[in-house]
Amino acid sequence: EEEDDDDQEEEEDDDMNSQQSEEGDETNNTGNKSENDVDEEILKKEKSRKRKREIETEEFSREQRRRGVVYMSRIPPHVTPYQIKELLSKYGEIDRVYFTPEDKSVRKRRKKMGGSGKLCYIEGWIEFKDKRIGQRVARMLNNQEMTDKKHSFYFGNLWNLKYLKGFKWHNLQEKMRMKTIARKQRLNAEMAQAQKEANFFLARVEQARRISQKEKKKQEKALERQSQNPTTTSSSSSSAAAANTTETTKVNRPEKIIRRFKQRKVVADPTSEQASSMSDDILKSIL
Repeated sequence: EEEDDDDQEEEEDDDMNSQQSEEGDETNNTGNKSENDVDEEILKKEKSRKRKREIETEEFSREQRRRGVVYMSRIPPHVTPYQIKELLSKYGEIDRVYFTPEDKSVRKRRKKMGGSGKLCYIEGWIEFKDKRIGQRVARMLNNQEMTDKKHSFYFGNLWNLKYLKGFKWHNLQEKMRMKTIARKQRLNAEMAQAQKEANFFLARVEQARRISQKEKKKQEKALERQSQNPTTTSSSSSSAAAANTTETTKVNRPEKIIRRFKQRKVVADPTSEQASSMSDDILKSIL
């Protein structure tokens, strides 16, 4: 009976272990399934995000291709980009406007001569959201009056518009970037030249200072020598006076003629005398 009880207990233990192992396998399978599902969801989200980015880039590039830029070669005085945008927006939707300001020196000179000190612009670019509208506006308004109202500020001014085929706003940004780079390079070159000239001037000043110091030392040494032996100084002064007298005599003395060449006397031409006498006789007869 005891052996039967032990066998039953062992069988029960085996059953419990098998049930636990089956439950563990089921939990492992469910865990693996859940991890796989999470990975699939992440991949799907990444694919959807990538697809959205691609669609957005395609729409942006399509929108950029639809846009067009109009060039304005002359801008009336004291006209701002906002005013031009307001005037042209009735023909079509405008996105961006950029005007090139005049040089500061020109504005300063005009103000000094008694003119207006307001900022003026040289040229401008206008971006239309639809390039077909930009082409139409440039073709329709070019060389036309800006307004018909006599009391308007724009009266008497003409539109100077041209559509730039194949030109986009990023080309203008590249152009302005290149201008700024060239301006920085020019300023750096001018600053380097100014620094070079300043260094040269300082070197010359230092050289002049050294030369003056050397001359001062020489004069001091000469004074010390004169104070030490006055006899030599008197002899040197007498020799200097003699040299000065010899130089003055050389200057006052006339130049010595080394050679003399014999000169022949000038002989008069007889034909000239006859001609003069004949002319005198002819004049007497006439008179």
